Amino acid sequence: MENETSAGSPLVTRDRLFSAIMLIAGVFLVGEAFSYSYNSSIFLRVMAVSLALGAAVRLLLSFLRPSSSASGAGADSVAPAATVLILLLGYVALIGVVGFFLSTAIFCLAALVGFGRRFSLSYVLISLGIAAFIFALFFAALGVALPDSTLDLDRHLMIF
Repeated sequence: MENETSAGSPLVTRDRLFSAIMLIAGVFLVGEAFSYSYNSSIFLRVMAVSLALGAAVRLLLSFLRPSSSASGAGADSVAPAATVLILLLGYVALIGVVGFFLSTAIFCLAALVGFGRRFSLSYVLISLGIAAFIFALFFAALGVALPDSTLDLDRHLMIF
């Protein structure tokens, strides 16, 4: 018989709780993304909808698929998922302040350092490369409008 506590009933697991929180955050971000003009929020809309759909699918699967095991070292660890949530929320917040390029580079660097558990100069170069590639693809090549930001640093990167 499994040990049941007030927070550990079979209906409420860490996975389901985290999925529900991510779904709520995703729905909030979808609402926020769709409050901006279409041309300046395409990328943000895609990310927000992806987050909401991914969380909804994860939540649904947690009910359809029985838990593999309640035991197991670290199987229920929410630290990586919480790290991703914090990084995504910080990323979305930074886009509105410093712009797309710098916030994407910071997000990538934080993710690489956070999951790699060490800092490396190559992480900085990889982060800048990813940000530059996405920036060039969406905003320079495809002509998607840049999201509005307080500092408006992205406008200085438009060389095309």
